[in-house]
Amino acid sequence: MLFALAVALPAQAGVMNFFFDSNGTHDVTGTLTYDNATNGIINNIGSPSLGYNITSISGFVTGVGGGTIASLINNPNQPNQYNPPGYIIDNNLFLSSSFLDTWGAYFSTTNGNKWDLWGNGHGDYEVHSYMARVDEHGTLTAHVPEPQSLALLGLGLVGMTLVLRRQQPKMATANLAT
Repeated sequence: MLFALAVALPAQAGVMNFFFDSNGTHDVTGTLTYDNATNGIINNIGSPSLGYNITSISGFVTGVGGGTIASLINNPNQPNQYNPPGYIIDNNLFLSSSFLDTWGAYFSTTNGNKWDLWGNGHGDYEVHSYMARVDEHGTLTAHVPEPQSLALLGLGLVGMTLVLRRQQPKMATANLAT
């Protein structure tokens, strides 16, 4: 029973921590949460890879007009592109060398500004806000869990399962004795 639960958990969602460095006045630090099943959309830059639906974003935008990231702005055409006024977005994440394509992730900050973070190609990303009058190029560094970390987590779950299974017969024997 516990083993089945451990297998089901990774299918829920994935998390990617990221840092956008503009080498200018604006940086974006945060966490993207995404579905753990590909959505069939292929990125339009760099080496093609399948996309994942971004479900939420949190973090902070530094610089004029920045602030705490309030929420991901909904894409009603998910996973396909959507054109809100002044933007083209898709809110898709690509777990390859190009994490965001040219449509990127669309979010708001607590001060009401709307932002788009997207990729023009591997190593060339951009953050843009019409409201804050920001358009800066930079790099995006992603911190995705390494396979070794996931393997260690799995090994820990297996170990816990074995310990629990060993304790069950002892508890049953103790109950029979009383």
